[in-house]
Formats: sequence, structure tokens, C-alpha cells
Amino acid sequence: MVRRHAGVAGRLLRVDRTELARPSHLPDEQWAAIDACRVRLWSALETDDRPAALGSAKELVESVARSVLHITGNTLGSGTSYAQVVSTAHRILGMHPGAMTNPDIRPIAQSAQTIATTLGAIRNAAGTGHGRATIPPVELETLNISVDSALLWSRWALAVLAPLLYGAASTVIQAVHSAIGQVTLKGHLEAANLPEQSIEDQRAIGVAFGQEAGGGFGNAWAVGVTPAVSDARLGYWTKAYRLGPNTVQLRLHRV
Repeated sequence: MVRRHAGVAGRLLRVDRTELARPSHLPDEQWAAIDACRVRLWSALETDDRPAALGSAKELVESVARSVLHITGNTLGSGTSYAQVVSTAHRILGMHPGAMTNPDIRPIAQSAQTIATTLGAIRNAAGTGHGRATIPPVELETLNISVDSALLWSRWALAVLAPLLYGAASTVIQAVHSAIGQVTLKGHLEAANLPEQSIEDQRAIGVAFGQEAGGGFGNAWAVGVTPAVSDARLGYWTKAYRLGPNTVQLRLHRV
């Protein structure tokens, strides 16, 4: 896309600004939903369809926010307000240890979230999604700040989501079954922070390590079985997780 500055006629400032970086380990289903919104936003900007661009900007933010909630097991109902969806996703990401380690970034991210949240009202007033008797005008200033704030918050959210995905239960389990290197496997397990996982996910991760260790995968044994068996404390190696390593231990004792 070619940057085109607003002139006397107030033409839309078009720039190739809709690209988003896909976080590693983001499931295909979530990325497809997010990218579909991004493509609609790009198309609206290309054709100078300002109401559609406002609607697509709001949809992009909501898609990213709902993807965050889905991945972290905090899915909200379809009737939940847009503002609550975005604020809840922002709060969850902000609590992640890898989020906003630079204190100077926190107010910037918070301001982006505040502006992005107001997109609901802006879209209701002038964007697509409602049949209207007349077409409300969308000033270039309104359009640009709406689109840019949507992209800023979406990029921040996806960047913070990346390390969280690295330790997601599904990612850890996939790593255990893929016979990766010991250092990488240990990194996935440490990023998971077992006590913060749900009971079901703790058990599933433990079972995965137990299965692979029992099948002869030495890295699974070294990373997820030996440390859990040798450390009797339940602070990190939780009771639910231990079901997997303990199972392989019992099986070996019976041989």
C-alpha cells in the first residue's frame, strides 16, 4: 500500500499499517479469526470506507481480546459487553509475569486499552453494524486515531500473549510428545508455572510426561519425572501433576 496524506479534499491517510505478527503457538483457529478482522480493516482502508473501517477496527480488538480469554480459559458469554471483554483481557495479560516489565510502558498500554475500549461507542455512532436512515460523517481524525489505537492495543496484546502461549498447557503437552531438546522442554514446563494451571491441565501435563518417560523418552524423564519424584514438596510439583510421574514410577517398580 502507498501512503497517501490528507490533502485539501481530506482524503484518507492510507498506509500499510494493518500487519500483525502472529505469536508462536497461537492456535490456527484464533489466528484465522484475528486475521479475518485485519483483512476486513485493510480492505475498508483501501476503499476509503470509513464506517466499515471503524467497525472492523472494533471487531479486530474484540477478536484479539476474546482469543486471549479463550486461550487463558476465561471465556465470557456472547452477551458480555465489548468494554468488559477488552478490559478483562487486558487485566489478564497485565497480570502475566512477562507483561510490562518496563514501568514506563504500563501507562501507554493502559491508555491504548482505554482508547480501544471507546471504539464500541464510536462504532455505534458512525460505524457499520447498524442500519441507518442517514450515513453519519466520519472525520479523518476520528478514523485515524480509532484505527491506530486498535492496532496499537492488538499488537501489545499479541506480544504479551506470546510468552504466555509458550507455557500454555496445550503447548507443553505438544512439546513433551514431540521429542524436543531437554533445554527447550524445560523452558516450556517452567513457563507453564504448574501451580497457576487448572487442576485438569496440571494432571494432563503430568500424564504426558509420565507417558513419554515410560515410553523411553529420556528428556521427559529428566525434565518432568525425576525432579517431581525427588522433591516431596507439593508447592510446585502439585498433587494433580504427580499422577503422571508417579504412574510411571509404579510401573517400573512392578517390572
